[in-house]
Amino acid sequence: MSDINDFLASLNGPTPEPQGTPSKRPKSHQQKQADELAAVREVEAMKPPGEASGLDTGSMECRTWEKKRIMLNEPGIANAVAQIKRLPEPGESYHSIMGGDFHGFDIIPSIQRLAERPLADMRIATYSFSLKNILQLCKMIDTGLITGHVEMVVSLFFAKTDGNVFAKCKAEIEARGGKLAITRNHAKVIGCQLGDTANFIVCETSANLRSCLSLEQFTLVNSRELYDFHRGWIEQIAANPE
Repeated sequence: MSDINDFLASLNGPTPEPQGTPSKRPKSHQQKQADELAAVREVEAMKPPGEASGLDTGSMECRTWEKKRIMLNEPGIANAVAQIKRLPEPGESYHSIMGGDFHGFDIIPSIQRLAERPLADMRIATYSFSLKNILQLCKMIDTGLITGHVEMVVSLFFAKTDGNVFAKCKAEIEARGGKLAITRNHAKVIGCQLGDTANFIVCETSANLRSCLSLEQFTLVNSRELYDFHRGWIEQIAANPE
């Protein structure tokens, strides 16, 4: 328990000195959305130490898309696989905390590698994603690591504020027979069947697909009933998007 407390304390940093709290007018809904978007972009603009050289790796990946040279986040996938260790058996669940050494999307290839078989009929709900995430997802489809039907639901707010990314990703997903729909969504769910087996893995998480330096949680469950539940509402939205 002390190790967990030390870990959490290291994330939070030193406790600030108590200060008086001046009275403020409540923020409008529009101002809260603007503040949220500004905070997200500020975090995403922070470069990890390995990128201090200034190399434009994001642009390089976009330029090589036509040559199918999109790379998965191998260090993040390895960290996720090492943390999960094994997928839950039917009726079993696995609860964990993400400390920043892998991201929401990395859970998808880590499930595939632990299963040692393709992922079938995938259903995904997320608040937001990056172009890199969707190109990685398409790479898994193109190389046979994901088979069957892929349906995604993303937030209306993200689709409006990052319209160019959304439009590109929608075109890539639907060119492969999938669907990408929008609604007022804040749910984060990943569900899939493990090949042609009777195993259905569902990941319920606080993390979006895109990279994030915040503390996040996720639960992996092996349950056909839970998979069908999430598949039902995701398919309903995909069939009747806003």
